[in-house]
Amino acid sequence: ADVRVDQRLREQELQPDGSLSDFKEPPDAVLERMRAAVGDAAAAHPGGRVLLVTHALAILAYLCEVMRVEVGRLRLLPYYTSVSVVRIKGDRRMVGALADTSHLELD
Repeated sequence: ADVRVDQRLREQELQPDGSLSDFKEPPDAVLERMRAAVGDAAAAHPGGRVLLVTHALAILAYLCEVMRVEVGRLRLLPYYTSVSVVRIKGDRRMVGALADTSHLELD
């Protein structure tokens, strides 16, 4: 019921031609805004659960930060509607699930 739009969760800006080789927005800037958006959401709901919806490159930047992997080293492209879980306790962040798509499987 508490739906909000946070522009910090937008996708990483690409060059006008969509090229992935040279980003218009530096990865550090993406990480900074993602870190702030996640931190603010967690602080607003201490001990609760928060669902954030964002895009592949922005998700990867944040997940790399949490897992202490250099951006660009994690060879993963989150599938549309995949779910990644980050657990937060104080200043600690831990990945609990990574690009899970089990909710898309049909019996």
